[in-house]
Amino acid sequence: TSVTCAVTDSGGLTDSATFDVTVTDGPVDDPDPGDGGVDPGLPDVDKPYAPSVSLPPAPFVDERGQWFRDRVLVRVTDNGDRLPLDGTPSGVDRRSFPHVILVNEAGWQTVSGITVKDRAGNESNPAPEIGFNIDRAAPIVGVTCPSAPVALGEQAAATWTASDEGSGLATKAAGAVELDTDQAGTFSVAVPAGSAIDNVGHPSVAVACDYEVVAPEIESEPVLDTTARSDEAEAATSSE
Repeated sequence: TSVTCAVTDSGGLTDSATFDVTVTDGPVDDPDPGDGGVDPGLPDVDKPYAPSVSLPPAPFVDERGQWFRDRVLVRVTDNGDRLPLDGTPSGVDRRSFPHVILVNEAGWQTVSGITVKDRAGNESNPAPEIGFNIDRAAPIVGVTCPSAPVALGEQAAATWTASDEGSGLATKAAGAVELDTDQAGTFSVAVPAGSAIDNVGHPSVAVACDYEVVAPEIESEPVLDTTARSDEAEAATSSE
């Protein structure tokens, strides 16, 4: 006859299996464990429990889920083989599943369909799907210097803004860097690396822009033209 059993664990996962049962009037000999612990007369027909798939602690979590920096190692753990009503379980074949899965693609990622098999070849139900985010990019910073020349000694600043399309910014999104205007000429000012940091720890790179400092024009005093007066005085002297 056939018997179907169902089981639900503490996490709410449900699994079932159907197997044949032979009913006899006399005593049944104990199975010989043999190779793999299964009597050839009583094969292991039960599939093992579904495995567990787990993530390390995430450095950042928001409404979009867990966020990891650059990559994540997903660990797979078997939960053992079912104990048959009659006979001995063959045990989980640890070669039948990946113990660690490396995921390093940017964006939303999922791991699903992970199963294990026992030594008798029975395959478990898949582990529940898990999803998470991977951020592989640093924040982007842009800086703007004054477009017009700055007067010598004048107070001025370059402004910068930052953005991050992955986990988002953990630091402020804008700032300013004071310009050195003590000398005339063309100069460069930099926004230091790490001025912006995202929520998984990526620092921004340094960025710079150029600006010009000019000295004020000095107005020249008018020059007195004495040439005409000298000519007049010379003419007067000659006429005498």
